Amino acid sequence: MRPLPDFSLFERQGASVTCRRRFSEVCSRGVKESSELQAVPEQLLDGAVLSCRYLLRSSIRDYFFQRRRNQDFFSLEYIYSGEILIRSGERAYVAEPGDLCLLHPNRDNALLHLPGAECRKAGMIPAGTLLPELLKSLRLDRVDVIRLDPALWDDAFDRMWTHLHDVMDPAARRRLSGEMFELLNLMADLSRAAPVAADMAEFRTYLEDHLAEPLDMKRLAAGRGMSLPTLNKRFRAGFNMTPYRYLIRARLLRAARLLCESRLTVKEIGALVGYGSPFHFSVEFTRFHGHSPREFRRLDGGRDDR
Repeated sequence: MRPLPDFSLFERQGASVTCRRRFSEVCSRGVKESSELQAVPEQLLDGAVLSCRYLLRSSIRDYFFQRRRNQDFFSLEYIYSGEILIRSGERAYVAEPGDLCLLHPNRDNALLHLPGAECRKAGMIPAGTLLPELLKSLRLDRVDVIRLDPALWDDAFDRMWTHLHDVMDPAARRRLSGEMFELLNLMADLSRAAPVAADMAEFRTYLEDHLAEPLDMKRLAAGRGMSLPTLNKRFRAGFNMTPYRYLIRARLLRAARLLCESRLTVKEIGALVGYGSPFHFSVEFTRFHGHSPREFRRLDGGRDDR
């Protein structure tokens, strides 16, 4: 994995919407040549504690771009050969052979392959009601890339492939759940993720509890006995983004929930998440979610407020 200094290459790519869900959308452009694919029928995932939505092995020879705006699922991408550019939230990097890339939900994620050397990779979408808590317990929710020997990856992938082939059999689904649990534990062992510092975890909670207030990061840093650059560095080490970016993200995710779950006006919701100006709130919300607050509420089936 080699870090990329900025996101400008991703921002310049255009793509068409291929899938739109409640809070997210996927846009794609170019060709991904899939050689092997197995998927679990949606009805078999209902109520599953731990499972796998699909497995895919593919090769990409030419241009391919996929943007996952506010991705609403957890996914894995393993690189066999070549390389692919990945944006995950506030990080961008070049994924290389042996990299297992973790693309987390509630982030803007993107994959970009430029014409040149062929990239061979495998994709996996873990699923299940236990998955979010398991990722948190194993501290994988803070990990973006893990170095993994291809033999270990193929061993886990191939066993899951066998169980997916017989997924209509309840015994095969139980075995699939066990294989997924083993893979996640292997990933946790390899990641050696350092725990988030206690004071940074406390600061994150402080931000989430004060979304409606005008917060001055420089003043908050000084109150904790450090400079703003030091606060940014320490917070980013635990959460992969600066406190300011985390605050904006938390405000706009809270706003989306209020739009769907309440009858408050857009102006009222903006004020509740720290925006004194309805115009500024609308601009920020549209940039983050891809739709204005009123459009977002209409798409969710809510009322159109004025």
